[in-house]
Amino acid sequence: MTETPTYDAAEARDYFAKKIAFTMGPVELHDQIVESENITIIDVREPEDYKKGHIPEALNLPRSGWDTLNGLHEDSVNILYCYSATCHLAATPP
Repeated sequence: MTETPTYDAAEARDYFAKKIAFTMGPVELHDQIVESENITIIDVREPEDYKKGHIPEALNLPRSGWDTLNGLHEDSVNILYCYSATCHLAATPP
């Protein structure tokens, strides 16, 4: 018989609060685009995937370009996206 793991509710609450502070879904991004908020949208997928389709106005900054960080803006919120809602690539340090 396998034991069911137990989790600390306060730790889980803190984890998800931090995650929500740094992530958004497509609806929130759409709203920011429609409201012309000061954002820069960065597509971190490979160039061939970017060329197949991307969010309008998004800049392509694949991992091979992370040494320059060309395209990121200090005066706006940089929103990174990639292949899925989880987007582990965008969370990977350069």
